[in-house]
Amino acid sequence: MPDRLNLQKIFSAPDVKHGRQLPTEDLNKLKNLQVPILFKKVQQEISSLIEQSHETKQRARELWEEAKRKVEKAIENEIRK
Repeated sequence: MPDRLNLQKIFSAPDVKHGRQLPTEDLNKLKNLQVPILFKKVQQEISSLIEQSHETKQRARELWEEAKRKVEKAIENEIRK
C-alpha cells in the first residue's frame, strides 16, 4: 500500500492537476490502495457535511455577486452626483 508521502507526490503531479493520464506505475499504486469502508452513520455524516459545504459555497457566491452589484450601483450613483 502506498504511503501518504507517495500519494501526495502522485496527486500533486502536474499530470493530475491538469487532467492528463497518470503514468502506469502511479495507476498501479492507486489500484492497490486500500480504502477503508466506513460505518453507514459516518458515511452519512460526511455526506451531510459535504452537502452543507456546497450550499455554503453557493451562498457565498450569491452574496459576493450581490455585494459587487451594490458597490457598482453605489459608484454609479456617486459619479452621477
